[in-house]
Amino acid sequence: MTLFTLLIVFCLVGVLEPAHAYNATKVTNFMDASQTIQEAINAATPSDTIHISSGVYFEHIIINKSITIVGEGWTSTIINGNQSGTIAEILSDNVSLCGFTLCDAEKAIALTNVKNCEIRDNLITNISLTYGTAIHADSCENITVEENNFENIYFNPILFYQTKNSHIKGNSFIANMRFCQPISLRFSSNNVIELNVVSGHGVENEGGIGLLYSNNNVIRYNQIIENDWAGISIRSSNCCVIEGNTIVGHQWYGLRMENCKDNNVHWNNFVSNYKDAYLESCENMTWDSENWGNYWDDYSGKDKNNTGIGDEPYQIDLENYDIYPLMGEFYRYEVNSIVDGKTEIFLVSNSTVDALCLVNMSESVFINVNVSGNQGTFGFCLAKFSKDIVESPYCVEVNGFAPIALVDYSNGAFAVLYFSYLHQNQQEVIVIVPEFGWSSLFIVFCVLLLMTSHKQLLHRIKK
Repeated sequence: MTLFTLLIVFCLVGVLEPAHAYNATKVTNFMDASQTIQEAINAATPSDTIHISSGVYFEHIIINKSITIVGEGWTSTIINGNQSGTIAEILSDNVSLCGFTLCDAEKAIALTNVKNCEIRDNLITNISLTYGTAIHADSCENITVEENNFENIYFNPILFYQTKNSHIKGNSFIANMRFCQPISLRFSSNNVIELNVVSGHGVENEGGIGLLYSNNNVIRYNQIIENDWAGISIRSSNCCVIEGNTIVGHQWYGLRMENCKDNNVHWNNFVSNYKDAYLESCENMTWDSENWGNYWDDYSGKDKNNTGIGDEPYQIDLENYDIYPLMGEFYRYEVNSIVDGKTEIFLVSNSTVDALCLVNMSESVFINVNVSGNQGTFGFCLAKFSKDIVESPYCVEVNGFAPIALVDYSNGAFAVLYFSYLHQNQQEVIVIVPEFGWSSLFIVFCVLLLMTSHKQLLHRIKK
């Protein structure tokens, strides 16, 4: 009996990061059907939550008190700016706006000199007038813009100016207008931009994510796809981290940096860009973290010692080299561990990683990875994860068999495993497990026996 067989039984118990669901903390005010949204705001007291019923509202609202405003969902609760002005002006701290479509205006949301506000789970569209901006935060702090959808925005879906300590996470952008750059930070510091999908769909636009005079920002784990100018543009911005992004199909540059210093770029995937990286007047650049660099699809070096890292540096320009280029694309998964809650698993692979999950069984935890590739080709994975997830020593199986090669580079608190295999079925199931104990094997045997008996009973009933 192989571990591959056992995983078919238990794989469903592993989960990836669940989608966020909005929950109001205080429900005190449901808008009367005869009211406008502005009238409901005027009648509210600080800390109230106003629930807005489905409908189309032609309004421009001013939010000048600490309240939460929740629509019934952006498919049914629409605030239309009637082709003018700003739909929602936020002038107070601790404001939340959730569950709306905001459309047809010069600007959707303006936040001015406020802090601790969130814009979550909205659709913002058709902000297509000249210099139209969806969300403009000016001189703000601790602003959260999360899980919104942006499309048909003329200029900037998100523009932060002199804004700090804020979070842009899990949003989706269709940047299909000429002057659109989905995320733009100017004179803004200590912000995190992560887990967004930024796509230009191959049309002419101003690129994906841009920083200007903005220091100490983090851009990580974003999908930046088919924009025209540059996937990420960093100008006159220092001490930033560009980590784990997939930057694909840009007409000019995957990454462009000018007049910068002390920036770190690692774990990114540069694929099918006209030029993956262009630097001008940049100093003290770092291209790796813990000896893992970036994946460059035009890298032609070899990996003769089975590390997942190229033997020769990748030359970016005359002054910049990625000393540790990755031999496959970088993948990052956030999973729920029964040991230490949410944790990260990192992979580098020349196969396509289709899915990853944790399998919890009795007192053991396995990592299950599904990969695909062309039959007859050789694949590899380089896996890094906390030793708290899976106990050492480690065993790896590919479709129930030992891999061609297995090298354990583990050190400190992290396990680092390299293994290679032959693609035999186009899709392979890989299992990373601790050494099996007799108690776990006995439990598995009993469960499989019960399942087999259940199947036989169903077969007899069908007959």
